[in-house]
Amino acid sequence: MDIEPIHPVFGARVTGIRLKSLDGAAFEALRTAFLDHSVLVLPDSRLMTNSRWPSVNDSGN
Repeated sequence: MDIEPIHPVFGARVTGIRLKSLDGAAFEALRTAFLDHSVLVLPDSRLMTNSRWPSVNDSGN
């Protein structure tokens, strides 16, 4: 997994991972990157939900 900051204050591009096959260590590395950078760009990945990621609520609440 490669994490490259894209802005001095926030944001990073994450490459070299497959979201479908994240093991526990890779998930924690991705979570840490999110906590460090606030915004992650995963250019080669599709969004998905699973039990480790919260669901997106689009009900407007």
